Amino acid sequence: MSDQELDRLFAAYRDSLPGPEPTAGFMPALWNAIEARRTFRARFGRLSRVFVTAAGAIWLAMATLLIINAAVPQSRSGPDIDLLADSHPADSIDVAPVASAPGSDRK
Repeated sequence: MSDQELDRLFAAYRDSLPGPEPTAGFMPALWNAIEARRTFRARFGRLSRVFVTAAGAIWLAMATLLIINAAVPQSRSGPDIDLLADSHPADSIDVAPVASAPGSDRK
């Protein structure tokens, strides 16, 4: 195909298409079409930034609460056996000998 034939083909194609009408709504319609294509990516990006910000705020609040809780002195601390011993004083426990059950080897 020669250059002249190609130029005629492009001219025929251009003449067959209607030209865009210069109206006041041309640019807003164009931007609406562009924004419609970018909407998903923009929403996903905003949503991910919101989640990251919320996660950071939650982490900061939890860290603050842990630090405050560690600074408050605990009324009782220590091994569990010590806590149980403190909650049941020795003088309230009956240490009287228990009679052996019939048929047992103990005397």
